[in-house]
Amino acid sequence: TLRPDHPVRRLTVPHSFRTNSINHKAAYSLVGEGELVHRATALTADGLKAAFDARRAGEGDLWSTPSAKMDAQGVDAADVALALHEDGKGFFEVVAKYVRASLASVYDYETNECGANAELVAFFEAMQAKQATSSNFPATLTCETLEDVLSIFIYQSTA
Repeated sequence: TLRPDHPVRRLTVPHSFRTNSINHKAAYSLVGEGELVHRATALTADGLKAAFDARRAGEGDLWSTPSAKMDAQGVDAADVALALHEDGKGFFEVVAKYVRASLASVYDYETNECGANAELVAFFEAMQAKQATSSNFPATLTCETLEDVLSIFIYQSTA
């Protein structure tokens, strides 16, 4: 855990404050058996549970950028109007620029000051330990990988 005044914590808290509590309550009110998602999809209760279990197990591409995920889908945005495809890449670019500027104001990218910072290393290793074995979470802490992880985190919790 990063100390309250740590620059990375100060960067992420506005984007994650109460996220766990909100998502937990949403899961109960939206995806329970007979609730909105169950009624609005063709999934059985067991199918819905299996989908969430698979995601929780880390199956899938959790730590790739939105652009990489969208490109892997093979959907041509010119043929199909998908809101996340239309706006998601641009929003992610704005988030990544914001994260880079924030990190670069504190850490020297050229000397990989991020990877040499004991508190950031402990934070990154704690994040690694929480990942499923099939996760594509980065193996090494550099300023660039921290930038990617934080940008993806902020994007996923606000997009």
